[in-house]
Amino acid sequence: MHPDTNPGNGYVQIRFNQAFTSWLDVYDRSGPVDVGEPVVVQASLVTASGADWDSRAGTITWKVGGDVVGTQVLENSADPFPIPGLGAGTHTVVAEFTPRYPADLEPSTGSVEVQVNQGRAALVISSGPNPSVTGQPVTLSATAAAIAPAPGTPSGEVQFMADGAPLGVPVALDPAGQASLTTDELAVGVRSISATYNGDATFLPATSAPLTHVVNTGDVAMTVAPAPSPSVVNETVTFTATMEAVRPASGVPGGTVTFTIDGIDLPPATVAADGTAGTSVSYLAAGNHDVIATYSGDASFNPAAAATTHAVNKGDVSVALTQSAPTSSSGEAVDFTAVVEPQIDGVAPTGVVHFYVGGSFVGAAELSAGGVATLSTSALAVGVNQITARYEGDRVWSETFANLVEHTVTDGSAPGTDPGGEPGSEDPGEDPGEGTDTSPTDPTDPDGGDVDPDDPSDGDADPGDGHLDDLDDLGDRQDPDGDVLGDGDGHAAGDGDPARPLARTGTAVLASTLGGLVIAAGGFLLMAAGRRRREA
Repeated sequence: MHPDTNPGNGYVQIRFNQAFTSWLDVYDRSGPVDVGEPVVVQASLVTASGADWDSRAGTITWKVGGDVVGTQVLENSADPFPIPGLGAGTHTVVAEFTPRYPADLEPSTGSVEVQVNQGRAALVISSGPNPSVTGQPVTLSATAAAIAPAPGTPSGEVQFMADGAPLGVPVALDPAGQASLTTDELAVGVRSISATYNGDATFLPATSAPLTHVVNTGDVAMTVAPAPSPSVVNETVTFTATMEAVRPASGVPGGTVTFTIDGIDLPPATVAADGTAGTSVSYLAAGNHDVIATYSGDASFNPAAAATTHAVNKGDVSVALTQSAPTSSSGEAVDFTAVVEPQIDGVAPTGVVHFYVGGSFVGAAELSAGGVATLSTSALAVGVNQITARYEGDRVWSETFANLVEHTVTDGSAPGTDPGGEPGSEDPGEDPGEGTDTSPTDPTDPDGGDVDPDDPSDGDADPGDGHLDDLDDLGDRQDPDGDVLGDGDGHAAGDGDPARPLARTGTAVLASTLGGLVIAAGGFLLMAAGRRRREA
């Protein structure tokens, strides 16, 4: 009800009326915007016919998602109204009109849907170290940043790529918008590195510009070792080469290794999964051998080489010495046999065996095809002899001494036996030159041939025995040939004829009698006696 006063007619007119209906039209004046840009809306009030123009006033309250985002005064019409800070997505903007004169105009509400697009992000990547070597850990880094007017920092994940293929799994961005990946899987060569950002509610996905990363081949540390070392002739020797990546490179080298022994190349050996390669030989001769192992290299590693010197010793043998009999008589031949046996399989020993008696060399014998050498000797001295043998070796087998054996030599005569006669006989009998009485005979002499048994001048100092059985006999008889020793040469020992060997011995004995000298040395007995002749 509005009072009207008309002063002209002197009365007051009271009018009763009804509030008019209103409608609020809301418009999106900005169209789709990117996140970070304000959305611009505008409201327009429409009333029912008959409503006063002056009543078209009031307040507009703007809401998004039920939350008030601003108010605006409306006077017949309203200016465009910006709403900042809306996130990406579709939003319903509501405008609520509150009339200034509720009695004249009813409240009304209007709305409009607006679209906010995701913002854009920039993705920048780097790698280090660059260049690298095969197997070296390389760190790839990515930084995602909002492109204005988009606010904030992108979140989400980054997938790194090498030559278009994924490296590992996606990596989450930290609050600063950064992500990193460390990998040792980059292959040798020039690699194209990139990264993709998968976006989030606010930011669109993004892809980095490609980055060139160079991976070089790595170096190899190489060793070569023989086993066993040293070895012996005919023994199988295995040469093993080991390849290891030199830091910062990593991984296991592949390819092949060629072994060269004394300048001769062997067939290449394939490098195993553990980085080793080997070859075996069993033909190396005794001595030192130069061994070189050459690694071929592969797509990831550089070639390399290593060298060593391998010593091959002669093989061991055993030498067993036996004898044909443990005892013998003086002058009797004895056989000593050495059997040479290798301690490992291989060629038969060759060469000679030297035999020793009492440490002195006495002879040598060639090995037979069966490794047997025999020496026969009759020159052993009377007594106990110690005999050994030494195999002198060859190009394959080493020198080796045999065991020691003892051999006893007797002088060959029993006690009371004259070397020139029968055992127990007082007459030499078989030696006409020794012990024979050449003096005139006396038929009446009881001893049957001595003129005087007590006469030293008759040629027999010891009556009737016919022997040189005492030292004093050396001068009281002589053989028909005129010598004392009865050697048949007509001379006494010591008168210029060579000494006659009587017996062998391992010692030297010196004796002197009646101006005579007896010497036994080096297995021979030398007797020298002053010659005493008696004129018949």
